[in-house]
Amino acid sequence: MSIHPSAQEPSALREFIIVGQDTGVGYSLWEVAPAPLDPTKRAVALEELEYDAYDAFGAVHTELAPSARVAVDQLVAALRERSGLDSYGLTPDSQLDSYHDAGSAPVGEPYGRAYSRAATPRTTYRVKASSVPGRSRLNIDGLPLRRFNHETRDRLRAAIVNSGLDWPAANILVDLSPEDIHVTSDSGAGASGLDLPIAVSLLTAIGHLSPSSLVGVTLIGELGLDGRLRAPSSLGSSMAAASASGATTVIVPSDAAPSVRGLRIITAASLTEALGLLAAHRHHAEGCAHCGDEAPAHDPCTPQALCPSCRG
Repeated sequence: MSIHPSAQEPSALREFIIVGQDTGVGYSLWEVAPAPLDPTKRAVALEELEYDAYDAFGAVHTELAPSARVAVDQLVAALRERSGLDSYGLTPDSQLDSYHDAGSAPVGEPYGRAYSRAATPRTTYRVKASSVPGRSRLNIDGLPLRRFNHETRDRLRAAIVNSGLDWPAANILVDLSPEDIHVTSDSGAGASGLDLPIAVSLLTAIGHLSPSSLVGVTLIGELGLDGRLRAPSSLGSSMAAASASGATTVIVPSDAAPSVRGLRIITAASLTEALGLLAAHRHHAEGCAHCGDEAPAHDPCTPQALCPSCRG
């Protein structure tokens, strides 16, 4: 639903996304934030939020208003009228931080999506990270074993902060999908090697790197609490799995990186060094057509493997 307040000039309005649950006697507010101005980013944000809200028996609404508070008040007023209850309002469990604080859109809106490739000894993974508005939190779906969720999140948060990077003030959703459809389960061996691709993907989703910087490389590495990269168990098997899936280049921890026939190996000692390698296109093949001094981020491109823009 969308309600236009007549007292406001159109130029003073913007769209807000509101997430919560209509309990019948009140509205439980979970999140409210300005909607992205870019249509593609708006679609991404709504898709991700609707997916999460549906799982929690909630719903997503949009309102045009001059501020987050007015947007929520408009929605609650409409729901109150529909319910017929004069007492209908925000429930005591409502999350009011954004309701009180979110006004105009923040500088550098936290909306984005990024993809990377990862590997464990058993299979390779496609890692998707999405950044949507809301309270700062990280949800990871698809780790080999559910018990890895808490320890992985703790390592990622500590490693990113101790690397001198800000923990994202956004709701980060990470999904890991096995690329081999015949693999129905993963034992979890070497799963800590998924730390690096998850961290790089989420940082890319919030704007630290261009998404095209992650094309053409598989990332494997466990993160220490200080941001240093460590070799996960069975690193050689993970690299072999990457090679078997068609990968030609991997970035792995500097210590004890074994050689794998046909695989170009680039090493990094820390998260920040890995980010630097990706930003500088060091994983691109020698002779990449678009590489050069001051070259912007781009897909790898050689006569033998043209990038999408050159193929088109």
